[in-house]
This record gives sequence, structure tokens and C-alpha cells, in this order.
Amino acid sequence: MKALNKAHWTYVNGILLEGLENNGTKPFWSYIKARKQDNIGVALLKKNGVLINNSKDKAEILSDQFRSVFTHEEDGAVPELGGQTYRVIDPLTIRDDGVQKLLTRLKPNKASGPDAIPACILKELANEFAPALSAFFTQSLHTGTLPSDWTKAYISPVFKKNSRHLPENYHSVSLTSICCKVMEHIIVKHIACHVDKYNILTQYQYGFRQARSCETQLITTLHDMMYHWDVKVQLDVAVLDFSKAFDTVPHNRLLVKLHHYGTDGNIHHWLSSSLKNRSQSVVVDGESSVQVRVESGVPQGLGPMLFLLHINDLPESGCLPMIACYTVPSMRHLSDQLALQKDLDTLALWCNRWGM
Repeated sequence: MKALNKAHWTYVNGILLEGLENNGTKPFWSYIKARKQDNIGVALLKKNGVLINNSKDKAEILSDQFRSVFTHEEDGAVPELGGQTYRVIDPLTIRDDGVQKLLTRLKPNKASGPDAIPACILKELANEFAPALSAFFTQSLHTGTLPSDWTKAYISPVFKKNSRHLPENYHSVSLTSICCKVMEHIIVKHIACHVDKYNILTQYQYGFRQARSCETQLITTLHDMMYHWDVKVQLDVAVLDFSKAFDTVPHNRLLVKLHHYGTDGNIHHWLSSSLKNRSQSVVVDGESSVQVRVESGVPQGLGPMLFLLHINDLPESGCLPMIACYTVPSMRHLSDQLALQKDLDTLALWCNRWGM
């Protein structure tokens, strides 16, 4: 392997030196072009052992890949959350000045979605658009309906790691209507106020919250570790993660939890319509795949808040308090190992019950 790598770089260095000395040669530019194609955009994708170069086919391959991670909810009764019930969320009033403020904060170079309304126009004419959009948002909220362009998404595939030729090594970035994102922001802020008012979120949740972050969680974890170090007690750490978390949240189960936490009425109906009527199409080099129904997951604008509420009952169900990392106080005896295993088994049951 070392000899092979050495031979490869000797060859590459020879091409580069020759190209620089002779103002570029055919092998030099062929190498540069090959490297550029391999690292920018979507490379040739492998399907059934064959590399596919056609942009339309690549879009369909990636569409199938992104769709494969969706959670398919079985027909039948949806589980219910027991325990404490919460007051219904206050009615939401959408004001012209609030919409105008959000429009003026838009980044002018932000990509537009399927409705093709550019952010620079919305930002520049915020004062003129705000009253009309405010009335439109209010009507959408009261009727629980969304324009068709608001429920569509153009998916831009972005390479993650490992081989560029495998579709599973790409993740999706959604381009949706900017106007819809503005309304999603308004609804998320209203839900956040309701959640904070009634102290709904568990204390073990550090992600996507104000005054809490990865840093505050690391400080708490480090404090636990140093305490056990000082008292000379063994500490074990279990690090767990949800796979494709935002893409796999099942809609019906999520809506049950939103109702339980008081997110009801017009907002609940609007969220239900937004979640259940979505479709997406992958775009590669200007070529689009067929529109497919989004069967699970939360849109990126609503995603963090809805995801927090979906996993909020984890600690109450008897699982580890592990929103990212959980420190186990002691594993010195068999009973400690059994206690940890019981927590992990409970977590597995929770995941099966709630579709994660």
C-alpha cells in the first residue's frame, strides 16, 4: 500500500511540475478537471453496481435514498401520553409590524423556494408587503390550509463523508418558500413562549434552547466527572444518538404529543396540514426528480421545537436522562450494570412506541 501511494504521488507531482513549467499540459488540465468534478456537486452515483452519470437519474437515486429513511406509521391507534396535562396555548395574533420586522431581517441572498419569490424583494419592499402577508398568514392560520407552493420543497443534496459515489453519503438541504419560513418562525416563537410559560421542556434537554447549549451541557458533564474523580468513584459514560432524527419523526405521534402539551386549536390544525401535505423533489444540475410525499419528519423551520416536544417525555418514561450524553454514577457492581441495561431496554421500548 505504501509503494502504491508513493507511486501515485510521484505520478501526480510529475504532472503538476510539467504543467507549471510548460504553462499547462493536457495531462495537467485533465487531472485538475477530474479533481474538480470529484469534489464539487454530485459525483457519479452507484446503483446496482453501475456508476450513473445522468443528472436526472442521479436525482431519482438520491430521491429514493432520502425517502428510504421515512418512518411508516402503521394503521391503528396512536399511543397516548399519560401524566400531567397542560393548558391550551393562547390564541396567536399576527401583526403587521411583526411581519415587517421579520422581512427586514431576511438575508437578501437567501435562496428562494418553489414559489420563486426572492428574499431581496421581500426585504426591500418589507413595508409594502407586510400588511398583505400579515392578512394572508392570518387567513392561513384560521383555515388551517397552506398554498401548494408552501408544502413543496426542492432538495439540494450535500456530500457528507466517505465515498462520493454512494447515495447514502449525501444529506438533504431543503429549499422552501421564504414566506412560509417567516410564518413558521412566528408560530415557533409563539409555541416557545407557551412552552416557557408552563415550564414544559425537561431540564435534561440542552439542545435548541435559549441559555442552554452544547457548552452548558459539557460544563454539567465535566462537573459530574470531576466530582466522581475527587471522591474516587468510577464513572461510565453512554453516548447515544438518534439516526436521521429530523427526518424520522412520525407525524401522527408528534401531533398527539403537541395536543398533550397544549398546542391545540388553529395552530394544531395548521401544523397538521403543514406536516401531512408536504412533498419534495431532489434537484441535481438543474434536473429534478419526481415529487414524492414526505411521510415523516419535521421541516427545518419548525424542526427543532417540534423535535424537542416529541422527545420531551423520554426521562419521564424511565429512560436515561440522555439528550446527548448520560453519565452513569457507578458501574462497580453487577446491580449497576443491570440498572444501566434496564434503562437501555426502556429506551428501546420508547423508540418502538414513538417511531424513532
